[in-house]
Amino acid sequence: MSNIARFKSGQTPEYLTSVHTPDYEGDPDVLVNPDISAVQNIDKKYWKRLGNTIVEMNLAEKQAIEAMELLARKNAANDFGIEMKTALTALIKVINLRLPTNKITKQEMIDALKAEII
Repeated sequence: MSNIARFKSGQTPEYLTSVHTPDYEGDPDVLVNPDISAVQNIDKKYWKRLGNTIVEMNLAEKQAIEAMELLARKNAANDFGIEMKTALTALIKVINLRLPTNKITKQEMIDALKAEII
């Protein structure tokens, strides 16, 4: 049994404990029993692999990750590809702001959804 760190392109790194080692041997995206002491208190999305070492991303790399996440949330709001709870929360807030007329524009709803997601 081993602990592994898996670094798949375009995905957040994974750290799996007590895995069946032969299942991961030979996988170029996997480090077996890596030293994570330098990153154990860092969100995995900010881990990167340098050879056989795991290190924390620098500020520019972190900002790039955050920018991609923000863009994904904005796109979800624009496409209404969001969870029902989020949509309902935004709708209730907009309705409360528009009382007593309850006339809501599409843009007001989009703005409210963005505010819930972002």
